[in-house]
Amino acid sequence: VRPTSARVKDSLFNILRQKLYDAEFLDIFCGTGQIGIEAVSNGAKATFIDKNTLILNKNIEGVGCKDQCRVISGDFKNILLFFAKNNEKFDFVFADPPYNDGLYEDIIRLSKDLLNEGGWLILEHSSDFVINNTFGLEIVDKRIYGSRTLTFLGGKNEDNGLSGEL
Repeated sequence: VRPTSARVKDSLFNILRQKLYDAEFLDIFCGTGQIGIEAVSNGAKATFIDKNTLILNKNIEGVGCKDQCRVISGDFKNILLFFAKNNEKFDFVFADPPYNDGLYEDIIRLSKDLLNEGGWLILEHSSDFVINNTFGLEIVDKRIYGSRTLTFLGGKNEDNGLSGEL
């Protein structure tokens, strides 16, 4: 488990906070669940995906937000394919996969059709990583925090609410 640093998390939620009320938030590779739980504390409903959800479930119980959370244990590819097949949509998809496992293209390809109009796919990755294929999404913002970067992707020609306020 490599949790998102406090600086990156604070910056992320400074950007998202006003947009989270009643939003659908998907946290892929959620680990302890800190990002999704923070989204819930700001009014979102969260779906969490990870192979091991033991710590996540304890954290959700500990903060008392079980009614706003859905936890799915398993392989993210199969779960995202299931969501697409069932036309599930999210306002925000956040993914912080293991940096060196080469999963970013699969995440982008499988997440792009899960976004509601105006939704964002947010990737946390190493600052030296370059996204080569966005599968039709547009990089609408990129925030660098030392060795970690948040890249925001959204639908082309949509007002994602990022321009002008960052």
